[in-house]
Amino acid sequence: MTSEHQQWQELKQNYLKHVEQALASVDSPKTAEILNDVAAHLENKYADLPPEHRTWEAFQQIITEMGPPQEYAELLSEDTTAAKKAAFGINEFLAVVFVIVLMAVGGYMVYNAKKIPSQISTEKSVEFELDEQMLGKWISIDFVKMIDDFDPAKKNWGSSLYLKALDFQDKGVIWWLIEGKKYKHHWTKGKVNPLSERPAFYYLRNIDGQTYLFCEWISGDVTIRGQEPFYYVFKKATGNETIIPEWFENDPQAIGDWLSVDFVKTIEDFNPEEQQTAELYLKTLRFEDNGQLWWTIGNSQPIGLDWTKGKIRPFGIWPAAYSIKPFNGVDYLFYEYRTKYSNQGYYVFKRTERPEQVEETKKMPFENDPQVLGPWTTVDFVGSPETFQPNQPSWRGKLFLKSLDFKEEGLVEWCLGEDLMEINHRWTKGRLLDEEIDARYFIERYDDGDYLFMEWNSGDVTIRGQKPAYYVLKKAG
Repeated sequence: MTSEHQQWQELKQNYLKHVEQALASVDSPKTAEILNDVAAHLENKYADLPPEHRTWEAFQQIITEMGPPQEYAELLSEDTTAAKKAAFGINEFLAVVFVIVLMAVGGYMVYNAKKIPSQISTEKSVEFELDEQMLGKWISIDFVKMIDDFDPAKKNWGSSLYLKALDFQDKGVIWWLIEGKKYKHHWTKGKVNPLSERPAFYYLRNIDGQTYLFCEWISGDVTIRGQEPFYYVFKKATGNETIIPEWFENDPQAIGDWLSVDFVKTIEDFNPEEQQTAELYLKTLRFEDNGQLWWTIGNSQPIGLDWTKGKIRPFGIWPAAYSIKPFNGVDYLFYEYRTKYSNQGYYVFKRTERPEQVEETKKMPFENDPQVLGPWTTVDFVGSPETFQPNQPSWRGKLFLKSLDFKEEGLVEWCLGEDLMEINHRWTKGRLLDEEIDARYFIERYDDGDYLFMEWNSGDVTIRGQKPAYYVLKKAG
């Protein structure tokens, strides 16, 4: 465990302790549930921080943004009191608790699961109104606090953009592209997710002859803490063209893949024949000709950053320069590795061939498993299978995954969230298939029936290399 991670865990646990103490003063059956949701929201905030931004100051900012612990108790106390006075008070209380729980679980879903779309009630409906100018794909180019903050010539947001693109389709369907995966939502004229408690409104603006889309980003900061939403900024794509930001200056010499070979204090210290640093934190870089840079850290999945000629993370907290120099006819790239406080040295990269790419769709042949066929109902969520006890569930909060239904043709239906959203995935014997990492499953028999254990490959697994937790499901019927 790194010292930064230890700092975070101490801060988080201290904050949760104060929230728990505050909630203990309120006579409500929802206190444990809300405490779990606050904990999940904190972990989402931490997971969303790039590794180089995981500092004491950033951790303190997360805690500050969560608000005083007493606020959670006051919110429940006010609505619990109202609930005792009148029927409409009960409805108000339930509505407030629903929003808190929904947003916390929604944050967990988007930042960690990475395979779960936003929830849209199947019991509600809205009349779709077409807005023809929106149809098609829009590529995100910035994230701003207010619309007037946007400058096409300079990116406002210092990190990579989480939401990559929106694809507006007829009949009220919109697809979100997040970290290489597509999620289905709904839209109508002027609104995205119109059935949500707080829809996201969008606006078009013409700036210097170019049309830009500004779409509200509705997070827990908006629905729980009452803050004004930030805006994702998009530019319309035509066909399969790549959107190139106005601020980007290409460097053909940098385009391609680079493999780290050393870390040195100064460029002059580098000797291709004598490596100075054995353990290298950064592993690879890949420069693309649209301002996108991908790097890998340890065994993590590639992380997206920005670049322009001579600079990596040009709009980050501490921009870093790079330069390319030949040694014995071989190009080496020197990346100025900086922290908030100092220039620590240079990572040295050697030009290499592009690593083998993962196919978009796995070509694994389907192998049937008669034992798993049919519906399974979720009963628990555990850190390891050995800790599961059929009569003593260990997960205190609501279980986001409600059920799985395995079909003979290799299709499995996931039922998720309070609105019972159904999502289809592929499966084969022993595995639920995913483009990034498969989730293995196995079945154990207990006195009261069969139980299925399925790996839950959240960001803790795919990004931080931890072991997966497990959903536990019992055979239905």
